[in-house]
Amino acid sequence: MANSDLFLGLISYCFIIPIFPKVPKTMKSFFTPNSCTSLVLWDSISLGSTIGLPKFPNFLRGLTSILSYYLSVITGILLGDASIRRSASNHNARLGFSPSITNHFEYFWHVFTILAHYCSFLPYLDKTTLKNGKTYFKLSFFTRAYPCFSMLFDMWVIDDIKVVPLDIFNLLTPVALAHWICCDGYFHSSGGLYLCTDSFTVPDVVRLMNVLLVKFDIPSNLHFSNGLPRIYIRKSDVSRVRVLVKPFIVPSMLYKLGL
Repeated sequence: MANSDLFLGLISYCFIIPIFPKVPKTMKSFFTPNSCTSLVLWDSISLGSTIGLPKFPNFLRGLTSILSYYLSVITGILLGDASIRRSASNHNARLGFSPSITNHFEYFWHVFTILAHYCSFLPYLDKTTLKNGKTYFKLSFFTRAYPCFSMLFDMWVIDDIKVVPLDIFNLLTPVALAHWICCDGYFHSSGGLYLCTDSFTVPDVVRLMNVLLVKFDIPSNLHFSNGLPRIYIRKSDVSRVRVLVKPFIVPSMLYKLGL
């Protein structure tokens, strides 16, 4: 990360922290079921942050679900840089996001604010020093461990290896595709678009290519980089991708579509 990008990111981070104030542990009424019978349209609400709230009891964790928009965001980042793992304490799974593009602070913070409802802590800064002496910084955040994330874990992880779920046809929406591109897409000088699927097997990548073609009418080719599979969308078809995902991409990431 460039020093200027890191400085601007940390300054923004410091000013935005007050958006998520800590809640006193005396707020026990939050955990007590009430008699409210009001109805809201499913998936029509914006979930608030739960940063700073005390540890949730099991019954509340069990009631937590993932609305469709949030599931699309999670799908997109899991196809990219996100990870999902089991918690040793209660055997439920948690989602983690630590992108290799942390120099794009706007996008990282955008994802965090979307998923802050599922988090107990603010993102933190990691510092890594390599053997060659170079130092790298990256931001990360993790969600709480929930049963709903355990369901995703069972879909996305086999023998401790992240895979493409068999139900990816239903999971891959325009929102998911937009976040996938933000994480692992890059615009090539030829005018085409690459999706870096290096961590997946060839059958998994072919499954993704089939979904792009059948669901979105976006043809693609299978390329290899250092023996690892990548999806290439030709210049003539990139305009179709732009129309599909541009409404869901933060301005600083539009360059990944050649814009």
